Amino acid sequence: MASLVALLLLFVFKDAELVSTDCNVTYPGDTGVINLASGDSLCLPANSTFTGTVAAFPAGSKILVPADASFEPTSMPLSQGKLQNDGSCFLPALTIGSGFSLINNDTISL
Repeated sequence: MASLVALLLLFVFKDAELVSTDCNVTYPGDTGVINLASGDSLCLPANSTFTGTVAAFPAGSKILVPADASFEPTSMPLSQGKLQNDGSCFLPALTIGSGFSLINNDTISL
């Protein structure tokens, strides 16, 4: 019974997944700079491969990598936001801070 309750609580409190309509930041291009503020949400466009820099990824910000996109930043700062990977991610050395959340639905390499 206790394991059933724990499973139900996990389901109830599971981090909500992002959808493209959540995004309010313009994509800076495949080699641009992502500089998010708390409350910002960025969706990579379909068929893109981001190889630029993530300059700011604070708590309360979000990045969505769709199924047909790739997220391969050259550098990331202190990461405190939410990253949802539905495509492929290759993350450089990163420092995970308070509030960081990762939803991985496909392939991630660290």
